[in-house]
Amino acid sequence: MPEQMQDISIPPPNVESSPLSASTNGGSGSFVMVTTHSLLTINLSFYVLRDMKSVVYSNKSKLQEYTSLVIQGMSTVRQDKLARLEERFPSLLKNLLQIGAGLVQPRELRDFFIDILEKFVDIIRSIPLTGEELRLFCDVLSKSFQDTTIKPNLKNKFAITWSAFMAVVRDVSVTLVYALQV
Repeated sequence: MPEQMQDISIPPPNVESSPLSASTNGGSGSFVMVTTHSLLTINLSFYVLRDMKSVVYSNKSKLQEYTSLVIQGMSTVRQDKLARLEERFPSLLKNLLQIGAGLVQPRELRDFFIDILEKFVDIIRSIPLTGEELRLFCDVLSKSFQDTTIKPNLKNKFAITWSAFMAVVRDVSVTLVYALQV
């Protein structure tokens, strides 16, 4: 007899900021909102994330500025968690940009969930941020980019792809965090 899957209660993602949404009952009779993302629908140019890495991550002053903006935007999180997040911010950002830039290769999409888990969620869990704190972090990470002093033409080039990518990362990561709490 096959093992029964444990019913996991996962709060629905913010579907207003997600490209597509659907619901599933997973055999339990209760419906859970699941955000789905289609690369064809989103039409992202992941090449710009590689360029963003060279502009933001490789420039120490821009990286420090971005780090400060994100940490300031998370003022509701405990100070000890913020200190650990600030310490790990450069590696988190680097990992996210590498994952996003790697998506230009269709075969990399297969590894997307594994990469998000190993290179992002595991670090977040070691801090440890809750699912809601992770949601806040991803939202602030996306929005704070607009407040950096990066040249406007570069900011405009990166902003749409970064925001859409972070919406995907946020929904996948928060779902993984809640699923791993069981």
